[in-house]
Amino acid sequence: MDTESETIDIDGEDDNFADNALNLKNLISLNKAVSAAQPKVRHATATEAALKQKGNVTYWEIQFNKGQKQPDVHVDAHSGKVLAVDQDD
Repeated sequence: MDTESETIDIDGEDDNFADNALNLKNLISLNKAVSAAQPKVRHATATEAALKQKGNVTYWEIQFNKGQKQPDVHVDAHSGKVLAVDQDD
């Protein structure tokens, strides 16, 4: 699985920076997130993952490879609950 990092420029005067920060407390591991997502995309291999936030929900976005399809599964990064599955038809 690919891993990627990105440097964030916090030198600017962004007053909303703290409001937009990911909630990193008590996260489930990436392995647990992949295990939770796997039943939703049977016979697929996890290829990429990213920790993201929408509103106040922090989630793992996991991309799978299933033949010609690349479905994405969003897993709540705190509870491990599957939030969404994009089958990428």
